Amino acid sequence: ASNDSSSDIKTLPPQDGYYTITHVYNAIEFYGHSQVRERELDAFYKHLESIYNNNNANDQSLSVDFLMEGIPCVIQQGEKYYRVIIKHRESDSRVLVKLVDRGDEVIVDTSELLQLENKYFKIPAFAQPFRLYNYDESVRCFIL
Repeated sequence: ASNDSSSDIKTLPPQDGYYTITHVYNAIEFYGHSQVRERELDAFYKHLESIYNNNNANDQSLSVDFLMEGIPCVIQQGEKYYRVIIKHRESDSRVLVKLVDRGDEVIVDTSELLQLENKYFKIPAFAQPFRLYNYDESVRCFIL
């Protein structure tokens, strides 16, 4: 496993096709993943699940010494494991992380962070940011 803080999880340029919206940031910014990559995403989630469910979570825990901004890690939410990037510390025991394959951000306890092997940094993020251009938020349209 690597704790290299300069590690980046890249994003692919958007492709033509249908996207599943994974997170709405505001009225003009949102995240989605290509439906072309859905099978790959499902297989990746299952792969992470098999890795982390078959290992003792205590052996995978990140050391507090390595909890710096930009560090890629894994967290578990429900039955799934997600790649995250540490955004910043909220307190001594809590950090804000961005789920790179969904686009949303959550605050987690540092004990929930698990190491992510370097080879998983090379897989581009499934969630891609989108922004609506020429959208005037002051104009609101309601259908009654």
